[in-house]
Amino acid sequence: MRKGDQLCILRAEVKTDADALNLLRLVAALTAIGIPLDDDCPYLETRELVEGAERRLVTWTLKAKSICGQHDARKLIEAWHDPVWTTQNAEHPFAYIATAFRNAGLLAAEVARLAPVALIRKGKRFALVPFDAAPERRQELLTALEK
Repeated sequence: MRKGDQLCILRAEVKTDADALNLLRLVAALTAIGIPLDDDCPYLETRELVEGAERRLVTWTLKAKSICGQHDARKLIEAWHDPVWTTQNAEHPFAYIATAFRNAGLLAAEVARLAPVALIRKGKRFALVPFDAAPERRQELLTALEK
């Protein structure tokens, strides 16, 4: 850090892996748009025991402005937490980044919900049998493959 540098300190209590991932995505989005991390201490994690329970606090330290000078870190952090901002500012580069991360989360949840399928070949014919298919449905698909 140089004398006169303005910093933006992003501090959050992290209770779950999802909290940690969301905070990491926010910092990744900020750095992608050109907000640099602080040179001296960009990341700090503390854990303390409070009445027998662990409390995890994560602190990210970034510069207050992007390298190009156009983007303010604090305003972008507010935008990240505002569900309406991305639709009102759809052409803003940060809106694209935020939307991409949200879409990735939605896609990951959908993929996790889907069962894989077995691809079974017999000559030039094949059957796709979901791993979670009922035994009757599995037998029906395999019987159709034999015909």
